Amino acid sequence: MRCRQEARIKFAQLRSDVQEKLELLDNKHVQDIASQLQKLSKGLADYYDEVNAISRENEHLFPVEVDLNDAAFIYDKSSEILPPDEEPYEELN
Repeated sequence: MRCRQEARIKFAQLRSDVQEKLELLDNKHVQDIASQLQKLSKGLADYYDEVNAISRENEHLFPVEVDLNDAAFIYDKSSEILPPDEEPYEELN
C-alpha cells in the first residue's frame, strides 16, 4: 500500500514537471515566432523603403507616353484561335 502511494506521488511530481516543461517550451515557441515575425516585418519595411527610394530616383521615367494610331487596338478576327469543339461565329454585317 505504501509503495503504491509513493508511486502515485512520484508520478504526480513527474507529471507536473513535464507539464511545466511543456509550458516553458510553448512560451519559447511563442517568443520565437514573435521575433521571427518582427524580423520579417522589418525586412519587408526595409525592402519597400528601398523600392520607394529607387522609384523616386527614376520618377522622370514614368509615366511612359506612347502615341498610338486609331487602328492600334483593332485585331484581325481571322487569326483567332478557337478550341477544337467550337465553330467560328459569323460576323454581322
